[in-house]
Amino acid sequence: MKNMAENRIKFNIRALEKRDFTDLISNYFMRYGERKDNARAFIGIPERPPSLKYENKWFSQLLKDVERGKSIASVAEVDGKAIGMCNLITKNQQEERRHVGTLGISIREGFRSFGIGTALINDVISKAKGVFEIINLEVFSTNPKAKSLYERLGFNVYGKFPEAVKNGDERIDIFLMYRRI
Repeated sequence: MKNMAENRIKFNIRALEKRDFTDLISNYFMRYGERKDNARAFIGIPERPPSLKYENKWFSQLLKDVERGKSIASVAEVDGKAIGMCNLITKNQQEERRHVGTLGISIREGFRSFGIGTALINDVISKAKGVFEIINLEVFSTNPKAKSLYERLGFNVYGKFPEAVKNGDERIDIFLMYRRI
């Protein structure tokens, strides 16, 4: 278990398990409340939450892909509850592009800025060796804290998609980032 003594939080990073479904879906649905309080938060999530049936199908597929070695997923756990997840998935089914994994990460409100994201990403990167050669991700220009974290972890900006996202009257750029393993 990693101990962030200076922040007084203990967390464990481990592989994704079937039992994580309830916690992770609860974490995901909490984003909708955060979005109401901050219109710029979680811009990329759908306007309305998906059904539990849809989420169960998504989670089941992720578990299968992890078991088959096609995806990687690590969970951050505090007091027996999954409070965050980082995964690498293959978005492109073309054989020629399967060496590229797309990174996604989510940490429950109240557990951010304690080093959990760094630990999750580092764990996934270490597991990605031999599975993927390149990791890519997208980050909103409105999230400089996340962009800075990715840069500290060796990700480089390779492009910017101007006005890629509409948020009411606002247009938000997306930075495209990658890292070789």
